[in-house]
Amino acid sequence: ALWGQDDSTSQQAALAGAWFPGPDPAARGAFESRYETAFGEKPARIVGVAYDAAAIAARAMRDGSGQVPVGEVILGADGALRLNPGGQVQRGLAVYAIAPGAAPGVVAPAELPGSVGY
Repeated sequence: ALWGQDDSTSQQAALAGAWFPGPDPAARGAFESRYETAFGEKPARIVGVAYDAAAIAARAMRDGSGQVPVGEVILGADGALRLNPGGQVQRGLAVYAIAPGAAPGVVAPAELPGSVGY
């Protein structure tokens, strides 16, 4: 996921033409903008994990049951995520491509977990 922010990947000949998954830059950008407005600084990458955990906890408490929202799509810091019954997190990830001499670019935006084609 961090390759999407690393311009040096384009300098690696072995990676030319490679594709990799990563967080949707539009979703992350929106989160960073809101965070910066609230706190006056850009968030560290790990802050998104705390945001997602808080969003899951808030959703669990919304109806007063305290039950984790298994199967529901939640919009997190890096885009959509869904908790599976086994405890795994499913995330909607964008697909990036590495081109020589250029920063990795999105070739397919993230889809919502559970959507057609996901």
